[in-house]
Amino acid sequence: MNKVTRYNPKIRGSFCTFLCFYDWELSITISAIAKEIKRVETSEDKANKKGYLTYLKKLRRKYGEALGQVLKAELRDLKLKKGQKELGEA
Repeated sequence: MNKVTRYNPKIRGSFCTFLCFYDWELSITISAIAKEIKRVETSEDKANKKGYLTYLKKLRRKYGEALGQVLKAELRDLKLKKGQKELGEA
């Protein structure tokens, strides 16, 4: 489920959204952004797309940070207690 909040209560129209992604969706999205960055960097009109390139790099960084948080949570979840064979067992 997505959540929409106002990030600045003093300014009308200042909203941000929180999106739900599975870990594999984040990974695929980061890959697609990286390929687009490489395409833009190797294109002839790179100078005209400096803002777009900066935006893509920031977007890749944000998604990468989110994926890192998900992977840390998954690793914590997968660590079993000593002697525990299945999740949910005491």
